[in-house]
Amino acid sequence: MNTDYASIEAMLNALWCETLRVPQVTPTDNFIDLGGNSLAAMRIAARVKDACGIDVPMSVILGDSTLRELADVVFALVHPTVATDQGRAGA
Repeated sequence: MNTDYASIEAMLNALWCETLRVPQVTPTDNFIDLGGNSLAAMRIAARVKDACGIDVPMSVILGDSTLRELADVVFALVHPTVATDQGRAGA
C-alpha cells in the first residue's frame, strides 16, 4: 500500500464506509456519530494493521475522533520522522 497521506486517508475512508455501512464519509465525520462502536473499531484496527503494519490504539479510534484525526495518527505511526502537516501538504 502507498503510505502517503492521501492514500492513508482514502484507505480509512473506504474502511469506515464498509465497516459502518455508510455510503460516504468526509474528513470531518466522527466515528461515534456515524454509529461506530468497539467491535467496528476492532475491525478497523485489524485492517489498518494488515494494510500498514502498525497498531492503532483503540482509544484513538473510539476517542471521539474524526477521519482526519485518525489519518493524522496513522500517518504519524507509519512515518514517525515526518510531521503530519508536511504529509498533508504533499496530499
